Amino acid sequence: MTAPWIEARFVERPNRFLIRATVGRRTVEAYLANSSRLGELLLPGARLRVVPAEGEQRSTRYDALAVWKGGEWVCLDTRLSNLAVAEALRVRILPEFARFRSVRAEARWRESRFDFLLQNPGRCWLEVKTCSLLRGRRAVFPDAPTARGTRHVSHLAELAARGDAAALLILVLRRAERFSPNDETDPEFVRALRSAKEAGVDIIARRAHLRGLRLEVDRRIPIDLSRGGR
Repeated sequence: MTAPWIEARFVERPNRFLIRATVGRRTVEAYLANSSRLGELLLPGARLRVVPAEGEQRSTRYDALAVWKGGEWVCLDTRLSNLAVAEALRVRILPEFARFRSVRAEARWRESRFDFLLQNPGRCWLEVKTCSLLRGRRAVFPDAPTARGTRHVSHLAELAARGDAAALLILVLRRAERFSPNDETDPEFVRALRSAKEAGVDIIARRAHLRGLRLEVDRRIPIDLSRGGR
């Protein structure tokens, strides 16, 4: 994204990938690149940042960039997550993966497509998830059942059992002090996550924040995988 952002106010979300908002006195539609529920963020009248859309074939004039919550702009565009991780890998600011000299995006294994395959030396399969649900000072994921996420985590566990390195990187988009999985919302995912950890999958949570129109990966935060982690 290169165009400047515009401030708007949230009106409604007719479907998963569309929001209506007001810009001044106009009602506009914006593409929402985020399938999470976002019920605690997208409230009537919430402040938004939208960006004029690029491309002539677009049915919406704007992309939803961020929402103001808890004294910070929370990124809404999950496409920025992989861009942020790709840049962090490129400049080698993630010590967990700094040893790998080759990075390939969109790597397939069986029915899963992982965000990155890191190689030389060896191989590391890396999947990225974004987390915006906050309970107190604890970030939790997912905010809705995710069969796709469960499959990803299960396949990471299989790859780790076969001898490859495997990692799940959770980008926490809120001011959280720790991360834990959401037992109440998706117990299947949580069971798969705990099994993956036992199989040798590296589970990592890092803060990420918006700087202008870019999402940047920040510090690592503790993870609690115990049931009902606090």
